[in-house]
Amino acid sequence: LEAVLGKAQTVTAPDVVQYNEAAPVKQTFSKKSYTIEFNSGKSTFTPAALPVLEELLNQLSVAGLAVQIDGHTDSVGNPQSNIALSKERAEAVKAWLVANAGSTFPEERVRTRGYGDSVPIADNKSPQGRAQNRRVEIKLVETN
Repeated sequence: LEAVLGKAQTVTAPDVVQYNEAAPVKQTFSKKSYTIEFNSGKSTFTPAALPVLEELLNQLSVAGLAVQIDGHTDSVGNPQSNIALSKERAEAVKAWLVANAGSTFPEERVRTRGYGDSVPIADNKSPQGRAQNRRVEIKLVETN
């Protein structure tokens, strides 16, 4: 046993990563849209959103990278209200991550942005296109 211990290396505690929400993004490592369903015109989740949030939680546990949540809406409604709603939805996802895995997702690790209807990925003229535009995009980004 002493021979094995003599060959063992000293293990030190890992560095603690410091996050700064105001730091500029240096590089985006991953970007994915998630279909997280919200109640119409609100920032509250539908029951169908919970499995998607659980998947998100498991996939984002990458240490050392900040998480940016970008909220988007369709073009229905007032543009200023859509910006506020998209930000509220991004904040709701952040709050869920922090509440369900605070040690992995301290508040300063997760930043949110709301873009309203300014970055559509589909045509807002059809119900299917509007549904695609109501989304949350998650990015893993380097800020330090």
